[in-house]
Amino acid sequence: MTRRRWGLHLAVAMVAAGGTVSAQPAPEAAQREGTVVRVDGDLLVVDLGRDSGLVEGERVPVLRPITVRHPITGQSLRDRFPLGTLQVYNVGGALSVLRRTEALLRPPAVGDRVVSPNAPEPREVARPTSAVAMATPGATQRPARPTQQPTTQPTIAAAWEESPPQAAAPSAAVAPGVDAEERAVLTVFLSTLGQRPADRVARWTAYLREHRASPWTERVRAEIASLLHAVTDLPPRPSAPPGPTARGALATSLRLGDPARVALQVAGAPVLGGRISARRPGAERYVTVTLARDGDGFVRGEVPQSLVTLEGFEYFVELDTEGGAAVYVVGSAESPRAVVVEPRPGDAPDPRGRTRIDLRADFADVGSRTIGSRYVAQRFVLVEGDFLQRLDSRVLYGYRVGFGVYDGEGLPLSQLAGDLATQPSTVVYGYHELEFSPSGFVHVIARLQVGVHRGGLVGGAQARLRIGYEQRTNLVVGGDVLTEVGQKAFFALNFQPHPAVPMLAQGEVFNQSIASGDPMFRVVAQVGWRATRWLTLAARGSYQLRNIQNGGFGAGLSTTFDW
Repeated sequence: MTRRRWGLHLAVAMVAAGGTVSAQPAPEAAQREGTVVRVDGDLLVVDLGRDSGLVEGERVPVLRPITVRHPITGQSLRDRFPLGTLQVYNVGGALSVLRRTEALLRPPAVGDRVVSPNAPEPREVARPTSAVAMATPGATQRPARPTQQPTTQPTIAAAWEESPPQAAAPSAAVAPGVDAEERAVLTVFLSTLGQRPADRVARWTAYLREHRASPWTERVRAEIASLLHAVTDLPPRPSAPPGPTARGALATSLRLGDPARVALQVAGAPVLGGRISARRPGAERYVTVTLARDGDGFVRGEVPQSLVTLEGFEYFVELDTEGGAAVYVVGSAESPRAVVVEPRPGDAPDPRGRTRIDLRADFADVGSRTIGSRYVAQRFVLVEGDFLQRLDSRVLYGYRVGFGVYDGEGLPLSQLAGDLATQPSTVVYGYHELEFSPSGFVHVIARLQVGVHRGGLVGGAQARLRIGYEQRTNLVVGGDVLTEVGQKAFFALNFQPHPAVPMLAQGEVFNQSIASGDPMFRVVAQVGWRATRWLTLAARGSYQLRNIQNGGFGAGLSTTFDW
């Protein structure tokens, strides 16, 4: 982190800790608007704290104040127009840091206004009935030539907040009692409030074309000139000084145990120092190490050995310029460089974390009940177990072999009211799976199933797509078909709110063979507990539904061994 950004975060942290400093006096209710009090590159400090409702990561509008003149009275009025949106980067007790992540209509500046969309509405206060009533007191007679300037400068900010120009027809706000010329110019004036300068110029230009004899022509032309000045006469943006460039980086592969040293030759601009940030693949946080200056134009550092494992690691390098900016020279936080770590010659592969055994059992009731004088069972039991071996291959991630027992009983919905007995179905099957990894984040799993039924051999297949890392948060979608069991489509979300509490949420559509085409909808929730590094226990609950009369609950258990 550069000294500049560190200073901004420190300022916010100090205000958050003290809770007593604010750019404005604290109102009785939470502030809805704040003012930009500092601009430092793409980071802006605004005098809004936690009570304003700002949420880190959300986008909020930023507005530029502007002075306009009433076309009839000549009064100066305070208005504003949107520049774009900013991202909330850090929220403190009294100050917050916003980040510019997209192009704005104008470069942000101190004094710009920021609106918090989540703040509670302020108390009702007395407001003028219209912007015209506020700016045109009383008189309805048109003067021969507007010459007098008012001494006060009322604001239209409150009216702009409550009734944006886009929300209502401008003519509805024009006070009664004015003649046609006044009504025309006031209608255009109200329609420009809150608009960007270029849009205001376009509306006033159209007004002049249609009202060449208007007595307010001179004031309208002066307003257009003022707006054009705001559009075109901006201070030139200073050209950015040339940034540093670096030669040298880590190799794309290392041997296990080799030091992961970085030595860079820097040219193009003087630097104060820098950092190398590294992480394991898929990890959320980086480990940062300071680079040391070594003579003129060289910096050196080393990735911690705790990250140089057979999993490999990702890294990026940034340098601090004399102006306080941080410049990426190798990779970036969003797109780091990847380094593959290979075993030493003759080293046996590390077997830890490569094997898993999973045992699970489910009971599901699908609406067992008494119909007339007979009990109709609608349920199934599913027991499965498998063994997974993760492989040291970049394409083939793993091989899984397993077994399953399905025992179900039921009838089609159309035959429930008859006298037919429920149809049982029991299938014992085994399966083989191959898991392919076209990328580290997306895996494809294919399964082939073969089993026996009282009628003979049965067969089937299953395909799954997993998005995310296997042992972290991931989403699985897939489909399954097995003779005498049925067809099934499903999705499952695996996540870990705590490292010791893995959880699962699953939904599926199951068309059982014994139901003769009547689909069943099923939702499953599972909560696990990682008792040790190698043992995880889990319990699940489910609800199955065929139609409004035929549904029921289910439960299940699972045990997982990892080593």
